[in-house]
Amino acid sequence: MRKIIYNGVIWPQKNKSLCEAIVIDDDRIAFVGSNEDAFQYQTEESWMLDLNGAFAMPGFNDSHLHLYGSALTKSQLMLFGVASHEELIESTKAYIQDRGIPNGKWVVGRGWNQDLFKEGPVFPTKHDLDRISSVHPIVLNRVCGHVMVANSLALKKSGIESTTKCPSGGTLDFETGTLTEHALGLVYKAIPDPSEDELENLLVSGMEYAASKGVTTLQTDDLNHLSQSGFERMLSIYERLEQEGKLKTRIRIQAQLPDEKTLKRFLDQNHHKKKRGTMLKIGPVKLLTDGTLGAKTAAMRSPYADDPLTKGFMTYSPETLNHLVEMAHNASMNVALHAIGDEAISRCLDAIENALIKKPNLDHRHAIVHCQITDEAILNRFKALGVTAIVQPIFIDYDMHIVESRVGAQLASTSYAFGTMVQKGIRVAIGTDAPIEDLDPLPNVQAAVTRKDKSGYPPNGFHPEEKMSVEDALDRYTKTCAESTFDETILGSLEEGKLADFIVLDQNLLEIDPDQIKSANVLVTFLGGQIIHPVSSINRIFDKSKEISK
Repeated sequence: MRKIIYNGVIWPQKNKSLCEAIVIDDDRIAFVGSNEDAFQYQTEESWMLDLNGAFAMPGFNDSHLHLYGSALTKSQLMLFGVASHEELIESTKAYIQDRGIPNGKWVVGRGWNQDLFKEGPVFPTKHDLDRISSVHPIVLNRVCGHVMVANSLALKKSGIESTTKCPSGGTLDFETGTLTEHALGLVYKAIPDPSEDELENLLVSGMEYAASKGVTTLQTDDLNHLSQSGFERMLSIYERLEQEGKLKTRIRIQAQLPDEKTLKRFLDQNHHKKKRGTMLKIGPVKLLTDGTLGAKTAAMRSPYADDPLTKGFMTYSPETLNHLVEMAHNASMNVALHAIGDEAISRCLDAIENALIKKPNLDHRHAIVHCQITDEAILNRFKALGVTAIVQPIFIDYDMHIVESRVGAQLASTSYAFGTMVQKGIRVAIGTDAPIEDLDPLPNVQAAVTRKDKSGYPPNGFHPEEKMSVEDALDRYTKTCAESTFDETILGSLEEGKLADFIVLDQNLLEIDPDQIKSANVLVTFLGGQIIHPVSSINRIFDKSKEISK
């Protein structure tokens, strides 16, 4: 059915004039322009919607998140913002009691951050968790998801003893019950996976929440997140949801295939070559090459300023990283490499450069995710190699308060350099890394534009010279994100022939006070020309709307 959405303030893409109307045929945009011209497409069967001056733009495309992890976290114990070891203990006790969790069942939580603890930045230990319960295996993940603390029973059920060998690319401290990076798998493999129905419900609920926030495409890292089964199970769930028409957003899978054996199995099964529709697509190979700044596991060239005994660490040797990147590159898959510290970023750039020297490709779309701690030379290499920077401006909220103490003032001043990246012509794609942060894009846009934390500090922004303009932020959250998955011919802007993925908001993001961007509300989300949010009638949203015919 033809749809005519008119009388709006429509932002089709950066450097294009604002429009008034969109005409949709089936799932594609047939016209974008003036009301007068749009009405020429009207027929007796047309569906008409008067936006009454509301603001419309392309749907947001989150360039990196964990959809399954986001939905799962909301269903588990949430410890975001706990202010002490004692509050963590009491919150977990209350969770067990309120839920009536039977003895022997796993208790999994996430969100604690040692930098918020009143007693100082000290990780909780298994001894703290043993005070909670000796009959429940308990694992509590740091907010970043790269550090875990397990109680004694959880360690026992995981087969971890004082003599257990730690996997390469991680750390294991049996005395404190602390595990990092690749060592987390020792515990995860003992935690039962959800049932098929539970998995489906989690993914669908996560997509519905994304749609309510105006996100129409999710580039999600999920395939390695089931502890007791391989990537095939998660991929099969997504494929079934696609076949049954249950996907509520477009899905671009960032395939975390962490070792040669797993990556080879994926490539041998030709998942990356399968012909697919527009809803589900295999994206890049995802690899985690270091940890996080908050946990001091991000790999740095120099020791941490506030902890001279550590530089963090790489999870792969240079040889292994080079080999995995080369495997993906030679199979015509791009890579998305998690790297936060300047050493990790440099190693990732080395691996990409190595692959490109051996097999040149001017349009490879390889990316580094996070790329937080940088200097001028690193940014110049991004540009020279054509590497995409997948960034999370919302991370500034927390990181601005610790980055100088972690890496020193000089290096901090050249980090989170989103404005410089744009000025240098680096392809920058914005995302949230949910569940690290909520997948709502508007606080993320506001952070990119203002460089302030959620309380509005500092007044002029953290290194304000690195602010993005509103148009740049919206462009990097739509069009560039589509480019990162080779989708720019069908997604990312409102143009004739592209898929009709767009959103309507109650405030004009181009005119609103930048400090109020996150207060805007998504009124309607269209996916392929169909309303996916709200699920009920939109008449009550647009009081003067004219729905001639459905």
